[in-house]
Amino acid sequence: MPGCAWEVVVELSAYSPEEIKEFEGILSSALAETLVTGIHIPISVMALRLFSAVRGGERDPERLKKIALGADVVQEFPLRRGPRASRHPAA
Repeated sequence: MPGCAWEVVVELSAYSPEEIKEFEGILSSALAETLVTGIHIPISVMALRLFSAVRGGERDPERLKKIALGADVVQEFPLRRGPRASRHPAA
């Protein structure tokens, strides 16, 4: 089942204590920004975004913070270009 507590433990065990501390700082900074701006983003969503980027190799703290705040949501789910596929295939 996705999102289970044991998956979080497995995910975190792949990183050093220093990296975990850095990720915690990035999330804390992102959370503080949401409080200042009034934007509501659950910390769990920010953490999922952050760790997805980390798994992809991103390590720049400012970039990770922007990603946690949703800066790349549009890029993650690009708009389709061109004609839409039919749900009903031609007979």
